[in-house]
Amino acid sequence: MLSRNRLGALTSAVAACLLLAACGGGNDSSTAPAAIPIDGTWAASQQPAGSSLVLTLGTRIGVDTPDTLVVNGSGTYAFEAGASGGLTAYGVYRKADLALQLTYDNGTAVTLSSTVIGPAEIAAKLTYPDRSSLDITFVKQ
Repeated sequence: MLSRNRLGALTSAVAACLLLAACGGGNDSSTAPAAIPIDGTWAASQQPAGSSLVLTLGTRIGVDTPDTLVVNGSGTYAFEAGASGGLTAYGVYRKADLALQLTYDNGTAVTLSSTVIGPAEIAAKLTYPDRSSLDITFVKQ
């Protein structure tokens, strides 16, 4: 049989372990997830003459999801012999996966699903409202 002192110490140790487990093993939510930094300006490569898509992205750690970065940004676009203007970007970045909603100044919303290949390259797929899509590569500027 355990003495009162030993029983109290054992109970305290079990409670501390349970508390630590409930807190996610002591993970510090002020630490960014292990991912390649994407903050900065990115330009779509190999665009037709007169076309461009440029994004400036910034990240911050999610409040409720410390393993995921929240992404905010802006950008510009130009279509060959067509419209040009600005856009906003909002989404999430976790490990190598980057998902953004691009909202053009004319109200069109385009989904960007991508993989960050390295510190200077993002392989992406743009999906338009009519469900058509375009594979595109962004390079860091």
